[in-house]
Amino acid sequence: MKDQQPVRAKILATAARLFQSQGYSATTMSQVLQESGAPKGSLYYYFPQGKEQLAIEAIGLIRQKIEEQIRRYLAKIEDPVEAIQALINATAAELEQPENIIFCTVSLLTLEVSLVSEPLRKACRDTNAAWEQAFVEKLEQGGYAPDRAGELGALVQVMIDGAIISSMGRKDTLPLRRAAAAIPTLLKGDI
Repeated sequence: MKDQQPVRAKILATAARLFQSQGYSATTMSQVLQESGAPKGSLYYYFPQGKEQLAIEAIGLIRQKIEEQIRRYLAKIEDPVEAIQALINATAAELEQPENIIFCTVSLLTLEVSLVSEPLRKACRDTNAAWEQAFVEKLEQGGYAPDRAGELGALVQVMIDGAIISSMGRKDTLPLRRAAAAIPTLLKGDI
């Protein structure tokens, strides 16, 4: 039983990478099995409900990793404006390394699955809500009123997500760098 968890974790990490890099529809269970190096039959042993269950759990993994990263960066700097700006710049730096694209957003996956799978849509929605909440909490800690922190946290999350997508389309991080530069204008004076 001790060595089974790494197999499950490897399957999950492989699925997350494939779903993010090539999409839900283009990713097959046999491809996940082959690329993870997992024994035949292990996919349905660990994910008996199939591909949708695997995708939901892969989205959960992405959610956890990105939320940890967001919270870690936000905790480094007391001022929420500076902290959010630093996070966006760090995200831009990470996107300059193609292997880091896997754990940056679920937006592309959301667009693909939102009309075909309600459970997957909800998993993506809940993921974005968790990331947004990290911004809301940081803004509240910085003295923003709860309602305003909620509005601004949502706006920051959408802005970062859009800048990531735009950066990926352009194959450069200028949109993220511009988003980071706009944070003080967006947030200052709203306390």
